[in-house]
Amino acid sequence: MKKIVLFLLAAVALVTLLSSDGTLVQQFEEFVNKVDKESASYTEEDWDKVSDQFDALMEVYKNEYENISRDDRELISKSIGRYRAMVVKTGASKLSEQFNKSISEMSVKFQELVGGLSSFFEEIGKN
Repeated sequence: MKKIVLFLLAAVALVTLLSSDGTLVQQFEEFVNKVDKESASYTEEDWDKVSDQFDALMEVYKNEYENISRDDRELISKSIGRYRAMVVKTGASKLSEQFNKSISEMSVKFQELVGGLSSFFEEIGKN
């Protein structure tokens, strides 16, 4: 079911992109600028939607590649690079957050372990 929904979203994105005004270069630049502007507040679901939109753009690019000038291909490649860098940065940021959370949790557990061992040795020392 999820694949069907994602396919439908990609199809809608593709139709929207094809019917919108502007060249493919402009569509890529506008897409990447929008993601850059809004990505800080994206949820995982938002990233899934954006990824589907990007895939739809890439499909158009792939199908039209031979008809696109070298200069336009270079501009599109720059937009693709910017988008992929944002995706990597977001992934790295989330990974860093998860790592920091894990360290914090381990620190608490370590403190609990030390406290438990202290109590253990205090109890042994009483006898």
